[in-house]
Amino acid sequence: MLLVNRILLDAIGAQSSDIHIEPGADDLRVRLRVDGRLRDHLQLPHWMMTGIVSRIKIIAKLDIAERRVPQDGHVKVKSNGQVVDVRTSTLPTEFGEKVVLSLPDSARDPRSE
Repeated sequence: MLLVNRILLDAIGAQSSDIHIEPGADDLRVRLRVDGRLRDHLQLPHWMMTGIVSRIKIIAKLDIAERRVPQDGHVKVKSNGQVVDVRTSTLPTEFGEKVVLSLPDSARDPRSE
């Protein structure tokens, strides 16, 4: 799904430390933590949640059928010739699965190689 790729690249470009994908009763919020502050990035219709979470689980090699227990994994993302290892965590909530993608410090520091 191109939207997941765009979210990851936007977060790397914004020098975000993590991405929070949070389902609500009517919507799906995507927030980025930049400089220690969680900021709204996107608000999407709730029906997009399953596709976005499934895509993240597939690229992180998690079990897409399991939605009732937390899962952890990682995915490698290539941005500007740099490979970034992104940690992924899923957590079941009342309205669906919350996903947190954590970016390493090297993704935020342009001097790191």
